[in-house]
Amino acid sequence: MIIWGLTCAAYAACLLICARFIFITSRHWRSRIAKLEKKRQALKTESDRLDDAAKETRERELLSAGLYDFTKKMSHCLRFDEIVAVLVSFLKENLKERLYFEKGELIVLKGKGPSYECGKVYAFSAQAPAKE
Repeated sequence: MIIWGLTCAAYAACLLICARFIFITSRHWRSRIAKLEKKRQALKTESDRLDDAAKETRERELLSAGLYDFTKKMSHCLRFDEIVAVLVSFLKENLKERLYFEKGELIVLKGKGPSYECGKVYAFSAQAPAKE
């Protein structure tokens, strides 16, 4: 009977030690998982920020390329009306997506000194998206 009691006590002690080990280990892993989750969230935030920066950089790159094409076309124009046509064409293509305006006007003023007259008005608006 004494052996049986000692065996039960030894099993109980082993179970207690195992339970304590499992408790400590699970607490450690919960803490580690929480830290890793914080790191994951920080990395996701940084990734989103970098995605936004990349998108903005791409938009600026496209606008710069458009401006380059515009100035290249404009350099071949000899008359003011041709220059205005190239400008209006550029603005129509880039207005809403890259310049964030819906419409605009180019007003040519005539005169010298303190008073000017309105010579000609060139109105333009963003092109409607192509329908499929």
